Amino acid sequence: MKFHLRTQGPVQGQFTIRPVNLAFVFQVNCPGCFIHGIPLVDQLHARWSDRVGFLGISTAFEDFGLNTELHTRQLLQEGTLVGETRKFFEQHAGTTRYTTQFQFPVAFDRLVKPVEFLTEGNLALISGRIPEFAHAPRAVQEDWTNRVKAYYGAIALIAETFTLNQLKGTPSFILFDDRHTVLDSVFGVQDDQTMNAKLCKLVG
Repeated sequence: MKFHLRTQGPVQGQFTIRPVNLAFVFQVNCPGCFIHGIPLVDQLHARWSDRVGFLGISTAFEDFGLNTELHTRQLLQEGTLVGETRKFFEQHAGTTRYTTQFQFPVAFDRLVKPVEFLTEGNLALISGRIPEFAHAPRAVQEDWTNRVKAYYGAIALIAETFTLNQLKGTPSFILFDDRHTVLDSVFGVQDDQTMNAKLCKLVG
């Protein structure tokens, strides 16, 4: 399975692909990404950056007015927090700014309208992830593909990296190689021991 990386370009730094890479997918309006995800990736980056490529991908699968490229830039440049993330830090830390500097490159997910996203290639990628799709009768395959098309056709904006890889939410962590083959993928809060073990096994 391939990791389909579609971004609008770098927001901070420049990603250089390596034999082992870690993509950290987050939203700026996602308190859990800031409480658990970013500190973990900073720790991993400090330990593994000489052997592993790191890339943060700011995405948007909801709250499109908050999860924007502009707010991502403001976060990275000024520490500006928005939405529920801002509320959490204001209530629990007495601040409306994120003072920890991201230590890894960050790009913004590519947002497109359905008319641009719903190509035959993209539909095939998503439909192909349905269990048993490859072995289903042609009529069933066409029905499933039409359902996928109808579902995404009703969404105003689609984040390509998030959607093509059928991620479950944020934070998400994808390990992949220099051919974009997915080596591992996990969703939700992760502990440093587990993630370090995964990297240790892959880097050797």
